[in-house]
Amino acid sequence: MLQDDAMIVRLSISQWTARKFDKGVTAKVASEYAVDDTVGRYNKVLIAKEAIQVITQAVSAARSFHYENTLPWDDGGGRLLPSKNFLDYSKKMRELKERYEQAVRDFLSNYESYRDDAAVKLGRMFNPADYPGRNEIERKFGFGTDIEPVPTSADFRVSLQSSESARIKSELDARVKERVAEATRDLYVRLNEVVGKFAEKLADKDAIFRDSLVENVVELVNLLPKLNVANDSKLEALCTETKKKLLAMEPDSLRKDEVVRAKAAKDAKAILDKMSGYFKS
Repeated sequence: MLQDDAMIVRLSISQWTARKFDKGVTAKVASEYAVDDTVGRYNKVLIAKEAIQVITQAVSAARSFHYENTLPWDDGGGRLLPSKNFLDYSKKMRELKERYEQAVRDFLSNYESYRDDAAVKLGRMFNPADYPGRNEIERKFGFGTDIEPVPTSADFRVSLQSSESARIKSELDARVKERVAEATRDLYVRLNEVVGKFAEKLADKDAIFRDSLVENVVELVNLLPKLNVANDSKLEALCTETKKKLLAMEPDSLRKDEVVRAKAAKDAKAILDKMSGYFKS
């Protein structure tokens, strides 16, 4: 059952934007250029970009990992996390959370200094009221993951006529099946995109490519089996074929040996052609 093989995970990250809308400057600009003040807004950058960049990078890394290692589920931010990937996901997410929290601690320790620098750069636009106290700023940062079970029709409890209750439970079961199908399709899309880039580069004998072109394929075909919550045999076969035919050679061989490169490009195209049929099935 899906409920035994996966869970729903929600990632929640918050951070201070370090930006502030300035009504006074906006009105002054509108007056100077004789335009309505609704045609533009002046947002001040309260803290130098470099000061908050490490936090922004940590947030981006966490979100990217979260989306790469989970599957689409609902519109409310919930993502499907297969049990086969739970340990790896949890371990890496703990590391990313620590990276984020360390970046926040470093930022907070230098907050007053950043504010003093901003006072010089902003000149007469500087307003101390734009800068919350350290405790308030700290509360604007947060990082958390919430895990909940995949809902089932058995969880449905309500006083309705038996026929109506059965209908709703059937609809819930159908919705879960649809979401699993969409999650599986997402895996095909990922593989199609990575193999497509591989095929495109290798088909052009003059194109220069980095090792990451191959590394991205390796990383994905190793990840997909852990995300294959539907145990889709076609996807498993595609991953196996991709490993066998596209990853047998080192990047240097693909760069230097035209025969090897041409064969790899041909094999990649064959895999793409085969995959296009799966999308229709």
